[in-house]
Amino acid sequence: MKSLPRQTAWVVGTVLLVLAAVLYHMGSSATDAAQQRAAQADTVRLKSTINPRLATERKVQTASLQTALVLSALKKTAAITRVSETQISISGMFQNASNQQDLEAAAKSAPGMPGLKVVSVRISGSWQTLPGLRAWLATLDTRPVRITSLDVSQGSFIMGFNIYGR
Repeated sequence: MKSLPRQTAWVVGTVLLVLAAVLYHMGSSATDAAQQRAAQADTVRLKSTINPRLATERKVQTASLQTALVLSALKKTAAITRVSETQISISGMFQNASNQQDLEAAAKSAPGMPGLKVVSVRISGSWQTLPGLRAWLATLDTRPVRITSLDVSQGSFIMGFNIYGR
């Protein structure tokens, strides 16, 4: 009969341990879900960001020059915001350095926008803080850019966007 309290204590201890593990998992899942919802809200807001005035002004640069300026601005901001760009693809071609002739060849006529050209860019990379990633993305706010896709995971991202110019 002396072993009954020990067995009861063992069972209660095991149940509490399993319960603690389940609660820990639920808490981390809730945190992940909240971060994912915040990233999705940012995605919805950012997908609609193109300033039509910037894309249609007469003094808009060529699409190839705009691409070089946007990528340069993102690279400068990346050092400050602790975002690293691991791979850049311009209209399907992987680029390490922007070559003016390649950028001009990458520019295609923008559908529904006569006189404008568009260059599609895809960047994958990593980020250390969510505010840093948001600051890095804010670099695009004043440029003739439209984000077409944004996938943010824990510490990494893949973003597609179009750059507009003449």
